[in-house]
Amino acid sequence: MLARFRDPLETLDFYRFQIHRDSISQDPEVDYTIEDRLNEGKEVTLGTAYIFDPGDNLIISLYHFDEPYYRFLQSTQNARNANGNPFGQPAAVQSTVQGGIGVFTILSYERRSLVIP
Repeated sequence: MLARFRDPLETLDFYRFQIHRDSISQDPEVDYTIEDRLNEGKEVTLGTAYIFDPGDNLIISLYHFDEPYYRFLQSTQNARNANGNPFGQPAAVQSTVQGGIGVFTILSYERRSLVIP
């Protein structure tokens, strides 16, 4: 499964790519975030080697958001990865609210549905 889009030139952009099976109320089968430092102004191809079954209804989402929210997402992933790991460093979850605690962001997304033949 591949998804392609063109990254805007001259702006630093951040994306989240998700593939859900059957419903977005479930955890996604594929979920990762990227930044565009290496793809500035180029076509970006995102994909997965995950094997889906015939008849699966996939919901593919590509979110576009700002750097503070990207740092928040990365920090929550780091905190999850360190939890329960005796050798992991504790990770603080970053806030997007300057001088406060919490998250506020605006994001845009494109979503497509696909049934695996």
